[in-house]
Amino acid sequence: MTKKYHIQIFMWISLFSLLMSGCSQRINIENSTFNLTLGLDKKGNDLYYYSVSPVFNKDASKKVEAHEVRASSIRNARNFFDASSIGLLTTAKLQQVLIGKELLESHDVFPLLDVLYRDVTSASNANVLMVDGPVKDVIMFGAKDKPRLPIYLGQLIDTTAVRNLISRSTLLDFQWTVMEKTITPYIGIVSKEKNQLNIKGTALLNQQGKVVTTLSLQETTIMHMLQRFHRGLFSLSLSLKETKNKADNKIISATFERVTRKVQLVKRIIISTTPSN
Repeated sequence: MTKKYHIQIFMWISLFSLLMSGCSQRINIENSTFNLTLGLDKKGNDLYYYSVSPVFNKDASKKVEAHEVRASSIRNARNFFDASSIGLLTTAKLQQVLIGKELLESHDVFPLLDVLYRDVTSASNANVLMVDGPVKDVIMFGAKDKPRLPIYLGQLIDTTAVRNLISRSTLLDFQWTVMEKTITPYIGIVSKEKNQLNIKGTALLNQQGKVVTTLSLQETTIMHMLQRFHRGLFSLSLSLKETKNKADNKIISATFERVTRKVQLVKRIIISTTPSN
């Protein structure tokens, strides 16, 4: 037999072995807890982690379980989640990562998310959002007229992204913007107000992963108009005349499906002066 034939046999045996090993580690859905929404927040000097998972048990009255734990890291928090869940926790179907504003203002959160990047089973396309307020308020949110939290948040993000009201940032996007020095890191903003969740725009971070400023919904739209990779609808409303009576205000509104950008480079002029005696 030729050398090429031996190599082919070896490759098939290796592939068969990998498939067999994967089948032997199969875990039934009933024995798993899928963490769909992960939360990180700060209270005083302590870190708190949150988990929202669906319940597949037919005998359970609640179809979602939420957990809160004080821990030093995501991996440490996972041990506490496993101890209080009916199945082994996995982030393979993770959809959202919620980070508290107070934590983003005081700490670089990128190292706290390190385990999600190193774990090959974690979902890398989960959306990263800043919570304007306590993360617990969003995690524990439940309204009878609203879908389950992971589905509700996903629909909010998808809807506002179509109209360019939020800068969608996945875990991979967040890693890329933090590591790339020529790009300002950004994530969307969500808040709980009364009996609903609201998307509030975009948070801009520095290269240390700390939030610096925020953009409103309209400011986010304008930012997307200046960027080349955004698609969808661009809606703007400009005030022409403001009066004390809001009904008399003059406003012009427009919606665009396509935006043409023209960028002109301007040389910076530095003027120095010498004080006279």
